[in-house]
Amino acid sequence: MQQISTNVYKIGNMVSYYLVKGENGLALIDTGFGKGIVAPLTKHLNSIGHDLNDIKHILLTHAHMDHVGGLSTLQTAINTPALCHQADKAIAEGKQKALRPKRDDVSFIAGMMGMMMPNQLNPTATINDTIGEGDTLDDYGIEVLHLPGHSDGHLGFLVKADRVLIGGDVLMNFFDRIIQPMAAATNAPQTARTSIRRIADMDIQTLCLGHGPAITTYQRVRDFTTNLSTA
Repeated sequence: MQQISTNVYKIGNMVSYYLVKGENGLALIDTGFGKGIVAPLTKHLNSIGHDLNDIKHILLTHAHMDHVGGLSTLQTAINTPALCHQADKAIAEGKQKALRPKRDDVSFIAGMMGMMMPNQLNPTATINDTIGEGDTLDDYGIEVLHLPGHSDGHLGFLVKADRVLIGGDVLMNFFDRIIQPMAAATNAPQTARTSIRRIADMDIQTLCLGHGPAITTYQRVRDFTTNLSTA
């Protein structure tokens, strides 16, 4: 586990989820792939003087399996409300498969990858409430941003006091190289690029992502966006 800022902790690297400290407990942002989340999460919590029962909210950036796959198992261990955007709710609850891009919106290779990628239902879970653009979770100093594109209900969580944006898959940072979210799993690529341009204009110190290291030199995001296709 890596402490990103005063209130933000990062767990994992190639697939990451986050803890945000609040006045009366912790928010967990995303849940990783699947059933194995409880033991390592408990270990990480214990290392900073907390346990599972200190998690008061589970917030989801979006409902792809690698971000929501552990929710069902976690909800058997703790009775903690889970929140996501309305557009991703049915996917997060395992009632609907994730959307894939239209073939005309991506390259031939990305379209074929999207067809071949597994796209099973998520494990059955409960979303207790929905959140969206402009909502706040005051106990954690979090402002919710709607950053659609990778999924219709993709969210970012801005920890305002720390100037840290937990941005899910709005971008990826594989081997410390910034790239757009995986085309084969991004159902609205043009909208995703609009979301990238939006965050590039924000006054942020650190961008935390679902895949790869946190970006602490934010000018890198702005430089990346300068060369971003408008198509």
